[in-house]
Amino acid sequence: MNIINKTSFPTETIPNKGPDGKHFVTIIVKGTFATKHGQVAARADDQMPIAYSDEPFDPKKGGSIKFEADLAPFKPRADIVLVGHAYALPGALVNSLDAAIKVGVHGKTLRIYGNRFWRCPALSAPRPSEPEAFTKMPMVYEKAFGGMDKLNGGYCPENMVGIGYWSKVDRKIIQEKPLPNIEDPKALIQSPEDKPKPVGFGYYGRAWAPRAGYLGTYDENWRKQRAPEPPLDFKYDYHNAAHPDLQIKGYLRGDEPVSLHNLTPDGTLQFRLPGVSISCMAEKSYDLLVDHLEKTAPGHPSLESLWRMPPEKTAVTMHLDTLCLMPDEKRCYLIWRGRVPVFDTTALEVKEILIEARG
Repeated sequence: MNIINKTSFPTETIPNKGPDGKHFVTIIVKGTFATKHGQVAARADDQMPIAYSDEPFDPKKGGSIKFEADLAPFKPRADIVLVGHAYALPGALVNSLDAAIKVGVHGKTLRIYGNRFWRCPALSAPRPSEPEAFTKMPMVYEKAFGGMDKLNGGYCPENMVGIGYWSKVDRKIIQEKPLPNIEDPKALIQSPEDKPKPVGFGYYGRAWAPRAGYLGTYDENWRKQRAPEPPLDFKYDYHNAAHPDLQIKGYLRGDEPVSLHNLTPDGTLQFRLPGVSISCMAEKSYDLLVDHLEKTAPGHPSLESLWRMPPEKTAVTMHLDTLCLMPDEKRCYLIWRGRVPVFDTTALEVKEILIEARG
């Protein structure tokens, strides 16, 4: 397979097989762009490479993911992700603020608090302390509702690294225990018994609900009849890595206006995505595939039809399925992804893939 990359962006091609048994080659293009207030994002001189593995914020302790690997075979929706901090205005100390993302018509607002702790007066219900003042807050899921109750057992399936989850509330235990810093302003915590849906802007854990549920059923029947292939009830929704509230049906166009509020030291960052699109053409020729099957699987029922297949060129639809905003670094990256159907994982019939950028 000859890859002709006429873009300035890193690319990768990966053979895959879906739960339906069909083979395809995934084409991945990753572009990094510099962002500046009031301008259109421009191609960055320093392009981020394709990420082949997840990168946690703290490699020693693990925890939440800073950047997820770029190797998803297919995403049925677009992901909008932000890696960074919430900020008070320059020179200001605040007890709370609202941080917001908006990309085109899609957006999300979060309430950010300074550190708070449960107070349990003898004659009244537990209540949060007043938030401590802050100037900067990391936007990580460790600061959002969730986590594990190590004393009573149990955990929050939507965010296993968070803070504030209690399976059983004991006034003596929760006294002076911390509350989350990041909340949904539409579902603020009022009581230690509250269990709101965790919120955030970052990459969402692979093992968290509802994402983990899309992996399908790995039972004895799967082990005997399907392993190592995906179970029949596997769903590609598993590969969408943004918080569920920031997964966008229909993908992104790539020229949407972006607005970030209280997510930069200056308060507001507004810019437009670069308007770049990726075109891709796959050229197929079946001679090598026929030769391979004649040697490895003589008499294969598909050989006769493959002999008759003429060379062909096929346009590959490339979806813009990932936007990762990095306002601390004044840049973002976009990922386009497409699929080429192939006979098997050798993809021997794919002679050439031409990748070009427009815009």
